Order: sequence, then C-alpha cells, then structure tokens
Amino acid sequence: MSYFLGIDIGGTKVKLGVVDSEKREIVYDTSVRTRVTAGQDAIVEDIIAVSKEIMEKYPIERVGIGSAGRIDRENGIVITAGNLPFRDLPLAKLISDALGIPAMLDNDGNCAVIGEYLAGVARGKKDVVMITVGTGIGGGIICNGKLLVGKNGRAGELGHFVINIYDPKPCACGLHGCFEQYCSTKALTANTAEATVFHPASILAAVAEERGGVDGQTAFIAAERGCHIAQHLLNKYFETFALALDSIVKIFMPELVIIAGGITNEGEGFLSRLRPHLLPEAEVVISPLKGDCGLFGAALQWLL
Repeated sequence: MSYFLGIDIGGTKVKLGVVDSEKREIVYDTSVRTRVTAGQDAIVEDIIAVSKEIMEKYPIERVGIGSAGRIDRENGIVITAGNLPFRDLPLAKLISDALGIPAMLDNDGNCAVIGEYLAGVARGKKDVVMITVGTGIGGGIICNGKLLVGKNGRAGELGHFVINIYDPKPCACGLHGCFEQYCSTKALTANTAEATVFHPASILAAVAEERGGVDGQTAFIAAERGCHIAQHLLNKYFETFALALDSIVKIFMPELVIIAGGITNEGEGFLSRLRPHLLPEAEVVISPLKGDCGLFGAALQWLL
C-alpha cells in the first residue's frame, strides 16, 4: 500500500484525508475549522498539527494540497486566495519542511478534475472538463490525458468567460458578464431573494419564510410545489447554464463534462432541467465523488 495525504483548504473548513494511491480509496478523513480571521499562520499551524497526528497512524509518503486562489504551481506558492488570508504563502514548502515529506500544491479546480480523472467517473477518459459551482464557478480541464495549466498555471478559470454583453454584470476578475455572475449558487440565491421581494405572495416567498431565508435549494422546493415564479427563475438559470456548457463543449469537445458543488445535490432534479437545453454532443454528469473530488485530486496530483 502507498498512502498519500490530501489537504483540501476551503473557506470554512480544511479537509484532510489519507488516500490509498493504488486502490484510489480514502481510508481516513477528518477536518478542522479554517480560522480565517486568525490569519494565514494560524491556518498553516492547524494543518500541520492535524497532519502530524495522522502521520502517527499512517505511513504517509507524500502530501498534496488544494487551495482556492491564484497558485504558483511550480514553486508551491499561494499568491492570493479570495476568501482566505493567504498572500505570497510558500505553502508547499512550509508543510513539506514540517512533515519531512514532499508536498505539492495546486488550485482547487484543478484538484477537482484530477480527483474525478484518477478516482472518479472520468477514469479511462482522455478529455474531461470539470465545473465546480459554489459561491463562484471554478473548473479544471484534462486534455489528451494531461492537465491544462496555461501561462502561470492560470488556465481552467471557466467561471470567467463572458456570456452576456448586453446587460453585463461586473465581476471581481475585472470582466463584465462572466458565467459566474449568472450561474453560481450565489447568483441563483440572489435572483431567488429578489424574486421573493417582487412576489411576496408567491409560493417561493412562503418557502423562503419557512426555511428562515433563501439558499440554493429554495427555488427548487418552490418549483416542486407548483410555483410558476420559481419555475420561470429556474428555466432562465438553466438556459443560461446550458449556454455556457454548450460553448465549453464546442471549444474543448470533451468526452465528459462533470459538475460538482452543493447545488448538484438536487441530482436528477438538476440534470433534468439542464439536459433539454444542451447540445446532443454534450455528455454531462454530476460528480459521484461530490465533496471528496478535491480531496482525492489534492492527494493524487502526484500521479498525473
């Protein structure tokens, strides 16, 4: 057996898992709260402390790290990381030095697609696109069996191509009208909240009140109850999502497009709304690894 440690750093928690690199299985996993307000040093200290505890139980050979943000893959540095306090942080070296084993770092989108490619639904494929839907939209691309990294390791930012030039919303990336601004969970939640304000007597507004607020599931629940406001909102959301996916398919022509993120917990309810708007050549599935795809990819990036 060959054990690799995967570390998946998120804005609310850091997931750590021991992966059997031969069987492609997680044999142990745990998590620790991401102490964002305490600063980057505190987060690194927590990661190292938990990793050392794990290494007392398992003979870890290598460690792989996935983090949101702009990553210098070659040097293992997190340059900036959005909702994390990392700035020019040599994370791979810090963890490698502390644990005494080699460490590798990549961004969370790349780790997600690596996870599915090496341990998930994309095993045996050569051309795969991964789309992660959350507060924003991220992604990763495998072309002919190799990770597409681009200049400075910045390729695969699939949330940041323009899909609306007529009424474009500004995006933090500097562009206007990005995919992320219309189809992230954050965007769906914002549109749902706006609809409850304009239609206070709707089933949608009643569902939001029952649930104590609006989230990514509110519109789906209301639509199931027959709310035409929610149905219209979701139709527009999925038409836009499909427009983006069809464009991605035309550009990369992958064998498979994999979608991950909390919104995909709707399962067939998600896909059944998306499929009617897709091109025939668009083979789209929901990640079977779900929240573990990034953990798998972080650990197994050594093998790609």
